[in-house]
Amino acid sequence: MKKFIGIFILGAMSAGAFAQLATPTNIWTGTLGVKETRGGSEFTSAYSNTANFTGQGFAQGASGANGGAISTRMVADDVSVLAGEGGKAVVGFTFSSANFNTVAVSAAPTVVFFDDNAGTVGNAIAGFAFGNLTLNAGSVGLWNYNPNVPIFVLPASGKLWMGISWDAGAGVSATQMDNVGQGIFNPPTVGSSADLFFESNAVGNNFVNNPAGGYFNFGGSPVASFGNSLTTVPEPASFAVIGLGLLGLVARRRKSSK
Repeated sequence: MKKFIGIFILGAMSAGAFAQLATPTNIWTGTLGVKETRGGSEFTSAYSNTANFTGQGFAQGASGANGGAISTRMVADDVSVLAGEGGKAVVGFTFSSANFNTVAVSAAPTVVFFDDNAGTVGNAIAGFAFGNLTLNAGSVGLWNYNPNVPIFVLPASGKLWMGISWDAGAGVSATQMDNVGQGIFNPPTVGSSADLFFESNAVGNNFVNNPAGGYFNFGGSPVASFGNSLTTVPEPASFAVIGLGLLGLVARRRKSSK
């Protein structure tokens, strides 16, 4: 069982152009240790697991030096989209953050999507590197990136993995980064996710096909599902619409100021 903190425990994608994307929007913040259900309607989504916050999160930990940055390992959740959504173009997504430190920290997320390979993390589909976000002390947040243009195409099977790693901002220590990760939400309101997640065995290997690592859960309490969502366009989009410059977007951007 992997270490997590919450209610009950306190405490190869080929090299592409480096890209800095627009800052995601913080659409919700919850307090660790406080279980609550988010009400209200959801956007039309291929997959959505952002409504039912468990009050818990997972500290990805095992931070280490990675090309001049202090980074966490990558943690990826399995995603099965709503029937009929496979093969459609994604135009936006939501991901979660968790900060178990007693102070706010600055950290930059990298989000990578992988094809599913018979229940394991397969080939990298697309990746997105963002600038630093301010993660409030003792909180879980949901962040929305919604360019409203096609950014990648879902696998036809409708199954994929969504991985997140974090780079430390200026002045943030490796010890503090050990306490940064993702929020746990369950159950999904659109699509499904198994009680399983992947964790890479080293920092810096999140832009490769079939990354090395292991598969874990929390013994069912809580269910190992993280706060994510995917929004699609109504009809499949052609690669001509998406453009080769967006397909498989991004390699990690290293901030020289760190």
